[in-house]
Amino acid sequence: MSFLTALSLSFTNLLTKKTRTILTALAGSIGIIGIALILSLSTGINNYIDDIQQDAMDSYPLTVDKQAFDISSLMSNMPLQTMNDKEPHEDGKVYSNTAMVQQASAMSGSMKQNSMNKFKAYLDDPSSPINQHLGKNGVVYSYNAGFDIFAYDSEGVLINTDGTTFVNDNAAAKIMMNNDLFNVEDIMNMMNSSGSIGNFVNCFIQLPSRPDGTGISDAVSDQYELVYGEWPAEYNEVVLALDANGEVMSNYLYMMGLLPASQYNEIVNKVQAGETVVEKVESWKYEDICKSEFYLVPACDQYQKNGEGWYDYLGASQQDMDSVIAEKSITLKISGIIQVKNDNVAIPNIPAVGYTKALSDYVISYSADSQIVIDQSENPEFDVLTGKNFADEKDNLLARLVPAMKALIPEKTLEGNLEKLGVISYDSPTSISIYADSFDEKEQIINCINAYNDSVDEQDKIIYTDYVGVIMSSVSSIIKAVSYVLMGFVGVSLVVSSIMIGIITYISVLERKKEIGILRAIGASKRDVSHVFNAETFIIGLSSGLIGVGGTLLLLIPINALLHHYLESVIVSAAFPVKGAIILVILSVVLTMIGGLIPSRIASKKEPVEALRSE
Repeated sequence: MSFLTALSLSFTNLLTKKTRTILTALAGSIGIIGIALILSLSTGINNYIDDIQQDAMDSYPLTVDKQAFDISSLMSNMPLQTMNDKEPHEDGKVYSNTAMVQQASAMSGSMKQNSMNKFKAYLDDPSSPINQHLGKNGVVYSYNAGFDIFAYDSEGVLINTDGTTFVNDNAAAKIMMNNDLFNVEDIMNMMNSSGSIGNFVNCFIQLPSRPDGTGISDAVSDQYELVYGEWPAEYNEVVLALDANGEVMSNYLYMMGLLPASQYNEIVNKVQAGETVVEKVESWKYEDICKSEFYLVPACDQYQKNGEGWYDYLGASQQDMDSVIAEKSITLKISGIIQVKNDNVAIPNIPAVGYTKALSDYVISYSADSQIVIDQSENPEFDVLTGKNFADEKDNLLARLVPAMKALIPEKTLEGNLEKLGVISYDSPTSISIYADSFDEKEQIINCINAYNDSVDEQDKIIYTDYVGVIMSSVSSIIKAVSYVLMGFVGVSLVVSSIMIGIITYISVLERKKEIGILRAIGASKRDVSHVFNAETFIIGLSSGLIGVGGTLLLLIPINALLHHYLESVIVSAAFPVKGAIILVILSVVLTMIGGLIPSRIASKKEPVEALRSE
């Protein structure tokens, strides 16, 4: 007897018991539906996480900075003793607590200078294994071109867009930034300053370029849409970046000069006086805001040669900077306005205004030919910014600092001066951004970096930053774990349904003894009889699987409607994967047939005479 014949006999028999067959198939499908729904929800959430990861990897790629914190070293060296961990002191005495110095020492010891030139050579080598895992945005190199960008507010106040205008003790901050003087008191006052509101980091940022170093990377256009004007085409053109609501943080608006500095100072005074402040919401038309102008002044132009042959810093005086801006600045214009796409759930990585690599390249080229750079290069032992010998400056500084502060304060060197003045080597970038197109590819890139670290000397090992990797991998692991647990519970129902189908198949054996006898009497073998009942369980299992898949697809309609309603978004949708549906149908058939094996063997062992006379 062929298996098709066995199927035909079983199908005919099942048709005579339609109600019981349908109820049995429905009962068997419950477990399939449960697992399918969990799989669909898990798939939908994982798809959502994948989208977040992709957006996040575009916003926050793996980064390698010239100066980086070794987090593992920091955590191992940081004193974490509690009161209970300390040895008890003898009563009657006052003891010093050394935790602050230990923390400062741990932080300074965890700072590491990455060997950027060697790592860049590794990345640029076509044979490096890391290249096969890079994403469409590739590797982006950033350089410290050495410039400040200024704006005038509506009251004519000169604003530095790096935020230092709004930080207390601005003069000390400038001293720290320019390393012109090493006045410890000013530095400490600046470090302890308070009263500023908001996070005043530079509102200008260089946009990632394409892997070939030109234009603007897809990492930007994938996250932002152009809502007005054009993307930058010239080196002195920039774009204003808006969030999904078309807004810009007010602290950036002050730094851009769009809101007056006096208004900010008034808010600070009210806050310090304990008053409640409600900031007015301002707005500008696209065409009006694109009329704004910014003035870039290269670092090399912020110094003026004095009669003694060294250079005075002009940045502390608005009058001096007004003259520099009028004579030497590069005027930057907003060519277009971009806005975060509504489906982008990652935090945008553009503070407010983005410029292109072309601007950095222009300033780097300009700075290399400046007179101050030429003078400093021709006098390698002499600091043209202070008129002192580099060695003498270092000795005077270290004598005035406590040990913990010595490692936070940069040394004055020829290389440091040249870099501050905008002289850079393209072989040694300030920062490297490494993009991947998927979370798995990012993990492969990390493996390649680890392999690179294993192949180089200790001083050449690279410390990288993965902002979202740990968080996202943890979330994915939690979701997978919860899904597996839920599937385990629902899987119990599959086992129960298999046992139930086995019982029903055994009842069918008892009801069909005469049929078994007739089959055996006309020449059917024991295997043929077994095939008849295996075919019956096959049909029931297939029906259960198909009902389970169909029922799941129907249930997903109201489930997704509820998800979208309560989440007030369509970013998460349960999705039943085709591969999962096929596997569940096969699983239903296999488990059902396993449940019917024993009854089918019992049926096959019945003798023809006994089966015929049982009725």
